[in-house]
Amino acid sequence: MKRLRIFALLLAIMVLFTACSGGGDGSSDGGDKGNGTETVGKDENGNNSEDKKRDFSHKLEGEDGKIKWVRGSSGNIMMTAARENGILEEYGLDVEMISINDTQDAFAAVRGGNADVTSNQTTVPPLQRIGAGDDLIIFGGNLASGSVSIIAKAGTKWNGIEDLVGKKVAGYPTEYPMLAPLFELGYDPIEDIEWISLTGDMDALTAVKSGFVDYARAGTSLNFQSKNDPGIDTMVHFVDLMENYSCCRMQSSSAFLNEKSNTAKALLKSLIRGYKAYLDDPASARKQLAEESQLPVEVIDGLAVPEHGYNPHPDPLYNALVTAWLFIDEMGMFDDKDPSIELRNHVDVEFYKEALDEVIEEVGDEDPEFWQDMLDYFEKNNSMYYDKEEEAQYIKDFLKTAEENRAKRK
Repeated sequence: MKRLRIFALLLAIMVLFTACSGGGDGSSDGGDKGNGTETVGKDENGNNSEDKKRDFSHKLEGEDGKIKWVRGSSGNIMMTAARENGILEEYGLDVEMISINDTQDAFAAVRGGNADVTSNQTTVPPLQRIGAGDDLIIFGGNLASGSVSIIAKAGTKWNGIEDLVGKKVAGYPTEYPMLAPLFELGYDPIEDIEWISLTGDMDALTAVKSGFVDYARAGTSLNFQSKNDPGIDTMVHFVDLMENYSCCRMQSSSAFLNEKSNTAKALLKSLIRGYKAYLDDPASARKQLAEESQLPVEVIDGLAVPEHGYNPHPDPLYNALVTAWLFIDEMGMFDDKDPSIELRNHVDVEFYKEALDEVIEEVGDEDPEFWQDMLDYFEKNNSMYYDKEEEAQYIKDFLKTAEENRAKRK
């Protein structure tokens, strides 16, 4: 019976859920490609939020508070918590959930005005679109890191990231959290690894166990399967290779952010408070996400594992984006990069900081220590946005390492 139960849960994951990772092929967020809509936020029949209600809707200053939100199959647990705790309603937001799982379809919807905000498309694809000239502005985040790992056949000894050199690895050469450490050691992560492209995570499990590949990148959705499969061992989690590597960013168009700036700020404030609601009661938030995703709660519990790197956070993480931007460029992952485009012009760090400051003014007396931690986290992870000398030195050091590595390989 236990094996039957596990099979049923694995089937649910295969059909409905693929969580975000640091890279991927940029083609799909996972799951099926069916689209649909659902409106959440303003509640005519009451909700299950806290008894102490607030009303910040006047801060919309005449805007209607409507947001067309792209929901990928992995969802956004901060949005879920904000909805379930009545936070969206407090800010007067009326969020229409639009189901789009394909990454490029999501960006096309934002470009065409059919969607306003998206947050499930990892980090490499939006940076690639920005590099190509798309009107995308990153103004927050979904996951700072995900439960993404490198797996191998049970019994495989792991000595370190250099074990990947010369081996067959199922994944995509866009996984900068695991490639950057090799790059820093002087390797060419694209040429020095034999990359094997497979159709999905479940194929990766089979490929590893059969010996077809030596290692595989395992997305967050494989956490549940891996720990229930005696034929698989986890070698290392991405978060242990690169802390806060920026798993999934949140982006919109400059048109939406300019025309509905109060609504966008209310969204940020809702997600910031949704993050706190998640931390205050993770089990409840996971249960709510399971219901929203139409998955058994055991599946979500097996995916959203903080010890394995699952770390939602609304911060834009500018420093991590600088690293990703440089690495994508060095590894030739930009298809049509416009050299005149500067990353900082497409990351609105100050807008996020305004929202964070306002939230602290509104509810900061409830848990001063938490809000101080949020400020400290912001300062640590966005320091290069405010200190251009620090950023310039970081870029200089990166390019020097790149040049030295190329010289070694000649």
